[in-house]
Amino acid sequence: MSFPTRLNAGVTVIEPEGKIALAGGADEIHNTVVEVLDTGTGKILMNLEGVSFMDSSGIGKLVHCLTTTTDRDGSFKLLKIPRKIYDVLEITQVLQLFEHFDDEQEAIASFDQAVNRNPNYHYAFANRGLAWRTLALVELEADRNPMDAVEAARSDLSRSLELNPRISFAYPEQVAAEVIAARWAMANKGSPEGRFRAADRAATRAVEVNPENSIAYQSAAEVHRWRAEWELQSGRSVT
Repeated sequence: MSFPTRLNAGVTVIEPEGKIALAGGADEIHNTVVEVLDTGTGKILMNLEGVSFMDSSGIGKLVHCLTTTTDRDGSFKLLKIPRKIYDVLEITQVLQLFEHFDDEQEAIASFDQAVNRNPNYHYAFANRGLAWRTLALVELEADRNPMDAVEAARSDLSRSLELNPRISFAYPEQVAAEVIAARWAMANKGSPEGRFRAADRAATRAVEVNPENSIAYQSAAEVHRWRAEWELQSGRSVT
């Protein structure tokens, strides 16, 4: 099953309705995006005006729609987000990943205003890494395996830092991805030591690159929090 689509000035507008949830709708929005991309169209605008509810699975699939589209060199944007869903996306920090609009014609015009893509443009990798890290957190909090998203985040963030080691926000995102992996290992009786060490290295580098960045210090504190919890539970220490 897929949702209705229509064309507006070369942009495919997808119009889901009802609930976007694990019980129905979540897989359909991603399937619809894939079907559109398979036609060779890379400009996608998802109109959420008719959506009445979205759970964590729906949020995860929405992020997946974004990463799938950008992986195929397309653009994915949101239109007319209902207030309740807007608030959830904002609270979960997913909203910041998307360009979103209230006016359809303004949204359509924005596709033509986009700059040409450069495969070596470091922010493209950094922003996609942020999207993957966000998806990993959504999966973790829904008690689903987040590791595919973690590895994708790690790959994109590492590439962005290879291109520009001074992207200060990429290091805290690396920390967050490693902490997610460590938490998943903790929840499944795995060994998170390596993830904590990787997170420590990224947190240290984040502070070195930008000592004025409060997020870097928050990231370091998050590593210490989860590492201390694991050491208390396991009776072991991360060296």
